Amino acid sequence: MAVVDKRLYKEVGTRVYNLRTKSGLSRQYLADQMQISAKFLYEIENGRKGFTVQVLNNLATIFGTSCDYLVRGEEATKAAEPQKAPEPVKAPEPPKKPESNLDKALKLYNVEEQDMIAIILRAVYSGRKRAEKKSSPEEE
Repeated sequence: MAVVDKRLYKEVGTRVYNLRTKSGLSRQYLADQMQISAKFLYEIENGRKGFTVQVLNNLATIFGTSCDYLVRGEEATKAAEPQKAPEPVKAPEPPKKPESNLDKALKLYNVEEQDMIAIILRAVYSGRKRAEKKSSPEEE
């Protein structure tokens, strides 16, 4: 009896592998859809592991075939198109930051950032100097 089971597992595994590759599905994607590990799916495909009726039914549903086809190799009477792997989803671009006043000034005056910072610092420093002169008592 054990010899028959191993042969059956190997035949089912071969059918699963053929359906998966024909459908263009990766082993990881199919395993994720079935909520099993990719390693377990690999072992099913290679006839090394048995499987539950639920796993068999999930495989049949995903591939649009019957459990009879997976187990006995008989064509399903109601075969639908196998699922295709979805197109990869592109990550949305991060939102652009609004342009700062410094960036606007750099563009307006066509200068490098370091030069603009130096200009701003000189203006602030000279403004403080003027403010200090105005606030200090004048010496007569």
